Amino acid sequence: MQILGGVLGAAMSKYLTLGNVILSNPGCFGPNFGIGGGQIFFWELITTFVLVSVVFATAVDDAASGHFVSIAPLAIGMSLFACAQASGPFTGGCLNPARFLGPAIVFGCGWPWFAPYVFGQLIGGCLGGGLFRLRLKLQQAYTETIAEIAERQKAAGGGAEVEGGDLVPLRTVSGGAPDEA
Repeated sequence: MQILGGVLGAAMSKYLTLGNVILSNPGCFGPNFGIGGGQIFFWELITTFVLVSVVFATAVDDAASGHFVSIAPLAIGMSLFACAQASGPFTGGCLNPARFLGPAIVFGCGWPWFAPYVFGQLIGGCLGGGLFRLRLKLQQAYTETIAEIAERQKAAGGGAEVEGGDLVPLRTVSGGAPDEA
């Protein structure tokens, strides 16, 4: 859907300006300052990774969404701004395959740079999503381990209980029995 939106946006730009868009660069991406394909690839990989990580951390994560849901749009917008500003002078700050492909399809430009832009963005996005999934699995394993430890300690006649995902020691009263204060 995003690619279709990118193509329609570029086509609308071409139609509304009667094809008289800035002829040197009608929204197409390419390197600046003489950087090469490898540098484009890593710029796009890193900036897309940052953007996707912020999206997952603020808008997708159920645990964090309660805390960050109100600032998710601001955090995502600010990270997009920062990434575009950092990479813009070198790559144009594309950060999205649809943004690259829309003008490339409509205006027929930028195709020599297809691989570093699109693959850098796809891999960066996959790494951001993969890191989020890894964090969820580690968090689940931690929670399960804490619950098992608490159960073993309770079965042994004391120990701790799980409260908010963490172990909380039980206080003992003078008779030695745990008091769940």
